[in-house]
Amino acid sequence: MMVQSKFVDRVVASGVNEKFEIRSKASIILETGSYCEIKEIENKSTLKIILKPRSKAKIVSIGCSSVKEFYIGRDASIEIKDINSSSKIKCILSGGGAECKINSIFLSSGMINQDYQIFHNAPHTKCDITVKGVLTGNGKAISLGLIHISKSAEGSSGYQKAE
Repeated sequence: MMVQSKFVDRVVASGVNEKFEIRSKASIILETGSYCEIKEIENKSTLKIILKPRSKAKIVSIGCSSVKEFYIGRDASIEIKDINSSSKIKCILSGGGAECKINSIFLSSGMINQDYQIFHNAPHTKCDITVKGVLTGNGKAISLGLIHISKSAEGSSGYQKAE
């Protein structure tokens, strides 16, 4: 299923390999065991995804200014590739074994703003944030990261690296 509308109110994905292209605003619920790929290219978007148990999502954002919010259930995972994007990403790892991986790469002579927030609210969750960038001319970058591991999230791990 390819969604190419200006506004997607709500999509329930239950397939094995669903694909979406986001133009403006979307809310997606990934049913148990489903997989989807989401692509954003040069737009301003708001994206909210709920990943039910054992579901997986892969998101690629290129040249976007976007706000993303993810609720990740038991043994579900999300992989985000942010390329030359200014993003605000919030991941809530709410089920045991949930995982979030963010890779950000930028080459810019302008302004890059990134804000990554990961909340571990269940045991044995994992997150990995890697940011690599090159600035040229008058380029500026602000990259903020927060990894919060709650008391109930024993055995969880968080990793953050910026170069």
